[in-house]
Amino acid sequence: MAFLYSKPDPSGRAERWMVRIKIGKQQVAVSLRLKVSGTKKLAEARANTLQAECHAGALSPSTADWLGPKTTARLQRLMAQARLSQSAGAPDSWDAAYRGYLAACEAKDSVTPIPGTARTVERTKKVRREKVRQIARWLQSRGEPFLERPFTELLIEWIEHRKRQGCKPNTLWAGDYTYGVLWGEWMHRRGLCERPERERIREHIPPKGAPLILLPSPAEDAEAIRFFRDHRNHVVYKDGRGTDLRGKRGINWRASRRYAGAWALCLLVRGLGCRPSEASALCWRTVSQDLKTVTFLSTKTRLAREVPVLYRWVHEGLAELRERHGNDGPVCRSTEGRAWQSDSGYSYCWREILRSHGRPKYTLKQAQKLYIAQTLKLGFPPHVVANWTGHTLTVQERHYCANKSYLPARAQDEYGEFGRLTEWGEEVRRHLSSFANLLPQSR
Repeated sequence: MAFLYSKPDPSGRAERWMVRIKIGKQQVAVSLRLKVSGTKKLAEARANTLQAECHAGALSPSTADWLGPKTTARLQRLMAQARLSQSAGAPDSWDAAYRGYLAACEAKDSVTPIPGTARTVERTKKVRREKVRQIARWLQSRGEPFLERPFTELLIEWIEHRKRQGCKPNTLWAGDYTYGVLWGEWMHRRGLCERPERERIREHIPPKGAPLILLPSPAEDAEAIRFFRDHRNHVVYKDGRGTDLRGKRGINWRASRRYAGAWALCLLVRGLGCRPSEASALCWRTVSQDLKTVTFLSTKTRLAREVPVLYRWVHEGLAELRERHGNDGPVCRSTEGRAWQSDSGYSYCWREILRSHGRPKYTLKQAQKLYIAQTLKLGFPPHVVANWTGHTLTVQERHYCANKSYLPARAQDEYGEFGRLTEWGEEVRRHLSSFANLLPQSR
C-alpha cells in the first residue's frame, strides 16, 4: 500500500487521499474522502482497514458507507474477479497466461465462429497466436516479473521495441496493438491486472500511412504481356524443351493447356481490369458477338458489370480464343472444356509458369492495378474506371487519387503496341469526354 497524493476537497471542509489497494494481483487506486483535513493517521487507518477487508473478500457496512456506492460496487466487482481467478487456477507466468488466453479464444471460436472464408479465419488465428506468443516470450526473455507492473506500461515498451525494429505502423495497429490489448483485457477479466489504457497506448503508435503500390514500369509490363502471348501455344515435353510443333510423343498436354489458360487470364485481368475470381467465372455467353463489351455476372459485389474492350491486343486475343473454343463454356480453361478448379488454381499456375521461365515477379493483383494505371493515363475518368473494375469510392480515394503513378502521362505510347486503343475504345473515350452517358450503345 502506498499513498499517492492528497488534495483539498472542492467543498473546502474535507481532504482526499489517493491510496493503492491490492486485490488479488491487481493494484487498485482508491480515493479516501476525510471530513477532517490534515489527518494522515486517520487516512492510514482507513487504508489499512480497507486493505484487510479486501483481502478477506468482503466490505463491512461502515466501510461501504464512507467509500460511497460507486467505489463500493467497483471494489466488490474486483474482489469477485479475484475469487474467480483463484478458483479457476489463475496463471502465474507469462507462458501460462498466453497459453490460457489462446485456449480461451479457441473455446470462444467454437461457439461464435470468426466471420470470413476459411483462409481468412486461418490467417486471423495465426496472427493472433504469433503476436501474443511474441509478446509473452519477449517479456519472459527480459526477466520481467509476472504483472508486477501495469500491463499498459509493458505493452507500451513492447510497441517501442517493435518501432526500433522498423515495424510499419499498419502492422503495429493490426497485430501488436490489437492482440496485445485483447490479451490484457482477458487478464483483466481474470482479475490479474488492470484494464489496458487504450488511449495511452495509441499515443505511442504512428498513424497509418497510405498504402504504397509498387508497380512494374510500362516496359516491364509490356514484356510480361508479350511473354504470355508468345507462350499461349507453348507445348511442353518431358525433357523440358518447348516448341510450336504438335504431333510429337511425350507432350505434357495438361501443362500446355495451362499456358493457354494463363494467356486468357492475362487478357481478362490485365486487359479488362477484373478480379481473378471474376475472370475464372466468365463464360462466352456474356461476351458480346462483336467483342466490344464483356459482362461479368459473378462479381465480388454480386452486381453485374459491363466492361468495354478498349485495347487492340485484348480484342485480338479474345477473337483467337473464341475461334478456338466457340461460344460455349468458360473463357479461362485449365484443361479442354473445363474451367479452373480448386485443384488447379489460377494463381498457382500463373506463378509456376513465370518461375519456370525465370521471369520476374508479376502478380495478378499487379496486373489489375496496371490496367487501372494505364487506362487513367489514357484520359479515362477515374470514377468510370472504378465502375469498370468494381471498386468503391473508398478504394478510389485510397488508390486512384493518392498514388502518383496513376496521374495522367503525356506520352500515351509508352506501352507500345499494348497501349493502342481499338476504334470502339476511341469512341468510348470521346463519348466519356462529353459526360453524356457512361457508355455508348454497342448495338
